[in-house]
Amino acid sequence: MHSDAQPVRAGRARAVSVEVICLAGLALALPLYEAPKNILCALYVVIWVVNRLRLGDAGGRWRGWDTLFLIWIGSGFAVAAGAALDGSQWEGALDPVRYGAVMWCASRAGYRRDQWLWVLGALGASCLIGLIWGYRDLASGHRVWLELHSVGHVNHSAIYLAIITCGALGLLAAYWGRLAPAWRLTGLASCALLAGSLIVMASRGAFGAAAMTAILLAAGWWRRSRAMALVLAIGVGLVGAATVLMRSPVAEKNRVTVEAVGVLSQRDGIWRVAWNEWLRHPVFGVGMDNYSRITRAHFEAESQARGEQFPEGSLIYYPHAHSLLLNTLAERGLAGSLPLAAVLLAWAWSLLRGLPRAEAAPIEWTAWACALSALGISVIAGAANTTLHHEHAILATLMLGFWLDVRRRRQQGPGTVPKAA
Repeated sequence: MHSDAQPVRAGRARAVSVEVICLAGLALALPLYEAPKNILCALYVVIWVVNRLRLGDAGGRWRGWDTLFLIWIGSGFAVAAGAALDGSQWEGALDPVRYGAVMWCASRAGYRRDQWLWVLGALGASCLIGLIWGYRDLASGHRVWLELHSVGHVNHSAIYLAIITCGALGLLAAYWGRLAPAWRLTGLASCALLAGSLIVMASRGAFGAAAMTAILLAAGWWRRSRAMALVLAIGVGLVGAATVLMRSPVAEKNRVTVEAVGVLSQRDGIWRVAWNEWLRHPVFGVGMDNYSRITRAHFEAESQARGEQFPEGSLIYYPHAHSLLLNTLAERGLAGSLPLAAVLLAWAWSLLRGLPRAEAAPIEWTAWACALSALGISVIAGAANTTLHHEHAILATLMLGFWLDVRRRRQQGPGTVPKAA
C-alpha cells in the first residue's frame, strides 16, 4: 500500500475511482430500485476483481476474516445440497454470495476517507429520497405503512432505516467539531427526520433496537468525548419518553397489539414451528428461502411419519420465523448457523477490541459507529424479526466491510491510511 507521502499512480487512481462510483451507485439504488441494485452488486464485484488482478493489489495477505467470509458464503451451498425440502434452496444460497462478495471486496478495498464518505453520503441520500417517496405513497393511500420502496414490508424497511439512523448519528458525532454551523444544522435535521420516520413506521423491534444501539454508541463515545456521549444518551432518553408520553405511532401500535394478541404478537407460536422443524433437521435445515414451505400440511405429515403427536393449537405458520436465530436454525441447520454465529462474534470482538483511541481520526470513529449500528440492529432487532437478508444484509455487511478496511489500514500504521486527495 502507498503512504500519504508517496504519489498515487494515475492508473490506480482511475481504476479505484470506477469501483467507488459503482459502490456509491449501489448505495444510492439499494432502498429504491430492485434491478439497478442487483446489477450494481455484480458490477462492483467484477470491476473490483478485474482491477485488483491488473493492479496486483488485493488488499494484502490472507487473514482470519477472509476464512470466515469464505466459510459463511460457502455454507449456503452446503446447506442447499443437504436441505430437507426441495424448493428455493439454491436460489437462497445466492443471497450470502451477493452481500458477502460486496462486503469482502469492500473490506480489502483500501479506499481513501473521502471515497468512503461519498459512499456513506449516497446511503444517506438514498434513504432520505426513499422516505420522501414513502411519505408520498402514504399520503396518497397507496400504502398503509411508511415503507422504503425496494426494501418492502414495514418491519424490514424499519430495520434498514434503524441502521442508517444510528450510522448517521455516529457520522455526525465524529465530524461535529469539523463542521460549519450550517452543516451541523443540516446533520441534525437529517437525523431528526430519520428518527422521526422510524417512529412513524411503528416497528417496535426496530425502534427498540435503534434506541439500545444508540446507547451502545454513547457508551463507546465516552472515550472520545464525554460531552457528546451524554448528549447521545440524553437524546435517546428524551426521544423514548416523548414516544411513549405523546402516544406516537409506535406506542399506539404496541398498545393495540398487546391488547389484541399479547406482547409477542403470537411470535411464540411461530417460534415453536421453527424450533421443532430444526429439531427434525438439525444439520442442514430445510434450505434457505424454504421456510415458507413449512405449512400445517407439511408439519402434520412429518409428525405422522415420525409417529409424533401433532401439537394442535400451539403452532402458527408464517413465511419466516420472526427471529434471526430461529429462522437461521430452521433454514440452515447447524451447517449454516455456526458460520453466521462465528461472524457475529468476530464482528462484536473486533468492535470491542478495536475501539478507536480518543484522538483517532473522525473516519475511524465513523467506521466503528457504522459497524456497531449494523451489528446492534441486526442482532437486537433479530431477536423478534428476521434480519440479515436482502437489502438490510447488504447494508449491514457493507458497514462491516467499511470498518474492516479502515481498521486494517490503521493497524498497518498511520502512514498507510490514505487521506482525501
